Amino acid sequence: MHRTTNDEVARAQIAGRTLVERTCTQFGEHTTKGGPLPGPAVVWVTEPDSISDCIHFWNMRVLRPLRFGSLPMLLLPVGQVQHWLHFSDELAYALERPGQFTPDVALCSDSVSEAQLHETAKLLALQRFQGTPRINLDISASIRKAPFSYEIGMNPRNWLIFERSYGAITDVEIQLFRSKTSVRFTSPVSFEGSGTALVRLSGAVLNGLPRRPAVANRITRLGMWRGESLQITAYATNEYMFELHVPELSEATDALLGDATTRHYL
Repeated sequence: MHRTTNDEVARAQIAGRTLVERTCTQFGEHTTKGGPLPGPAVVWVTEPDSISDCIHFWNMRVLRPLRFGSLPMLLLPVGQVQHWLHFSDELAYALERPGQFTPDVALCSDSVSEAQLHETAKLLALQRFQGTPRINLDISASIRKAPFSYEIGMNPRNWLIFERSYGAITDVEIQLFRSKTSVRFTSPVSFEGSGTALVRLSGAVLNGLPRRPAVANRITRLGMWRGESLQITAYATNEYMFELHVPELSEATDALLGDATTRHYL
């Protein structure tokens, strides 16, 4: 269902049913380092057509955890919440999270005054937080219940910045041949329509090879190294098949020397 009014979009944000949310159903982190940390929900209040709010909110939202954590993030127009029936109750349900942090909500804005933010918090049935914000990793923490607290002036980046790699992983067994090796597998992500995708291959057969462009080109002309994986740009499809040539170390050495010199011999 396509939401058009402001309150429909706001409620869809809480329920995770926005159009942009639907594009993330098969997307998420497969490895992380240094996070994610549990943290307050983010409610961003904006004046209409505020470019600064738009840039800051969406740059912040793209950092939220998708697979290894849950962090509600809402973008709300100022001066409208009071007209949305039972909206504060729907928000309260989304805020019932393990009590691993205080306050419950970080109220943010670039264009709205503090007085207006406090008024918005009142309309959302939030109470001003008293104390020092904290985050802990107590997995046995009980679920927080209303009334929920809020604070102004917090920077959500403090609990959103961590190293991560995105994508879905599948395992496949292959038989290695000296000349050409076929790698065929079903995509862990289902696609409809046309487009391109980045496919990364890794495994013991690639571990001993130098991570240099000349070696990647020997494996496949479409390949390049990304970390410890061979990355291939391919058409997005539900079945993949790649023809690879995995060079022996002597061939990899020849490729590296050929890339660096006009003539060489051992």
